[in-house]
Amino acid sequence: MSERRLCLVLLVAAGVAGAAPAEQWHLTVDPESTRISFTLGATFHEVHGTAEVTGGEIRVDTDTGSLSGEVLIDATSADTDSEGRDKDMHGKVLESGSYPEIVWRPRQLTGDLGSGGPVEILGSIEIHGEEHDITVSASVQLGEGTWSATASLTVPYVEWGMRDPSKFVLRVDKVVEVELEAAGTVVPVVDDPVADDE
Repeated sequence: MSERRLCLVLLVAAGVAGAAPAEQWHLTVDPESTRISFTLGATFHEVHGTAEVTGGEIRVDTDTGSLSGEVLIDATSADTDSEGRDKDMHGKVLESGSYPEIVWRPRQLTGDLGSGGPVEILGSIEIHGEEHDITVSASVQLGEGTWSATASLTVPYVEWGMRDPSKFVLRVDKVVEVELEAAGTVVPVVDDPVADDE
């Protein structure tokens, strides 16, 4: 790496640490620090479950709010702590044997990412073999080389073509409420027009 490029990287990194805006940020998702939980309303009770994030990367353009990248979720890891219920969820609803991965692809940010306040993220989610537009409400905190976020979204799984698992006595909602707690690393992207020294 050239000395000029190294200096630029260090200067912009210092700016991120001090909450100064960068033109572009590259966020990576740490699966060990990321958790998905979901809630499904049902007759006389609520069903609670979890799923695992396997990784992801997102690039943010702070000038335009444009986003690119994806977050990967292991559909086969979805668990509600009930063997019979989970068998129905995987075999009849998610069909995770055929569709083992859920992919969230953010496209546009509305709000100030560096403020710590609420923002909205427009994008799409690929689930059960189909891609659907979706809006995610989130709060993002930026630290020194790190980020963390909480986000929520509503998944209308029946409207999206998945099976309603309701039975004669037990009725369940046709939407699932999803909560995401995520964290990872953030690196400013420096576009240096001067080529690296060889």
